[in-house]
Amino acid sequence: MKNSTKIAKEAGINIAGEMYGGVARFAFIGILARFVGPEFLGIYSIGNAITRIFAVLGIAGLDKGILRFVSYNRGENEKELIKKWINVALKYSILFGIIVFILQFVLSSKITLLFYNGNIHIQNIIQLFAFILPFSILSGIAAHSTQGFKILKYKVITIQVIQPTALLIILFTLYYFNYTLFHQITYPLIFAEIIGFIVMFIFLQRIMVVKPNDVIRQPLDSEIIKFSFPLMLVGLLGMMMHWIDILMLGYYLNPEEVGIYQPAVRTTGIIRLFLVSFTGIFTPMMSELIANNLIKEMKNIYQLTARWMLTLSLPFFIIALTRSEQIMNLFGTQFIMGANIIAILMVGMLFQAIGNPAGSTLVMAGKTKLVLFNTIFVAILNIGINIYLIPKLGLIGAAWGTAISLIILCIVRIIQVWKYYKIQPFGFNILKTIYSGIILYIISLYSSEYLSHINYFLNLCISFSVLTILYMFLLYLFKLEREDLEVIDSIKLKFKGLQG
Repeated sequence: MKNSTKIAKEAGINIAGEMYGGVARFAFIGILARFVGPEFLGIYSIGNAITRIFAVLGIAGLDKGILRFVSYNRGENEKELIKKWINVALKYSILFGIIVFILQFVLSSKITLLFYNGNIHIQNIIQLFAFILPFSILSGIAAHSTQGFKILKYKVITIQVIQPTALLIILFTLYYFNYTLFHQITYPLIFAEIIGFIVMFIFLQRIMVVKPNDVIRQPLDSEIIKFSFPLMLVGLLGMMMHWIDILMLGYYLNPEEVGIYQPAVRTTGIIRLFLVSFTGIFTPMMSELIANNLIKEMKNIYQLTARWMLTLSLPFFIIALTRSEQIMNLFGTQFIMGANIIAILMVGMLFQAIGNPAGSTLVMAGKTKLVLFNTIFVAILNIGINIYLIPKLGLIGAAWGTAISLIILCIVRIIQVWKYYKIQPFGFNILKTIYSGIILYIISLYSSEYLSHINYFLNLCISFSVLTILYMFLLYLFKLEREDLEVIDSIKLKFKGLQG
């Protein structure tokens, strides 16, 4: 199948980049935790969460808008329209980027006084992080423009290779030269975002030449805003839902406890790695299929993507459930008390991975108001659960709030896609993955006792290596389908190409 091969080839590049980026960012949080401790890690997490919310407000849904407009017009072979929409999106982004920078900087003191007891470190980090907003927003538009051409490598190289590498290099440099703890939690992110902005625009020029004068002279067109604005609210609520546990923990508890929670969140982000890898190319392809009303192709791509996201996520899911203490020990002994959080968050993330293709399908089908309604409903639900559970259960309450919200959102999205297109993500072949995962979980659970006496890092390395090999063997025994073999062969070719 042509489309399944295309997904496989692009996902091969994406998975390689996402694996590196996921490991590098995980390492960054782990090293930062050891360098600065739970309190300053918590301050970093709160400042980063607030900045990400302002960034979503500033990008105004234009990232999804330009992805759809580029991919849709590419299907119609309208090169001039593609160039026009890229220029329009960039011009809007410049204006919005300046606005949100000013807003975050000016409101920093009020936010700190209202929610965080006037903590001066939190106020200062919010102000400093405001400077990255224009760079982050423009970089996001450029990245999604290249993705609209079904080219993921530029976005992957920038976001998953260059930026996380910069984070690590800058952090080690600051630590080596004895910079303060506050500098260690602020400068790496600021400089990494600026570097990513520069590199992303160099890559964009390889696909379509974008001149600053053309962007400035380009008349603004509200059509893309009309499509994107509901998605801005979706993105804003989605980002709030992503960070609401961190923000509300900071309100109810102290920064040190937020710092203990953050590594657990970063660990669960491993599953998001596979989510982004496949849906990155799934989204523009689904847009073209919807435009041509190719329901059968939509069903095939939908189920193939969902099945492979589950297949690739399961080993990490199982390791996180059965080796949570060893994982948290990577960040330091102070963080082990957060081990139980990982299992709860991982369940929610697994459902998010399965339900994400349904959400992308609704967006590419133009059901932006429905997507907005979904997000508003789940965001309110999430906030309500957190308000009720965090004062009672603390960190565990925040984890349950996130997990329950993600599970409900997944179910709602799948039902809605079925209603409109009569397609659902679960083919009969997914049972092979589920059976393999159950067997793997039982083996991992009972083997944990035999490895408990060895070093935590060695325990993780041995467990992951053995379980991955065993998982591949189980999948082989259950016999993969022809399309699955195409995915594996194409990904192998891509990895060989990257190594060559």
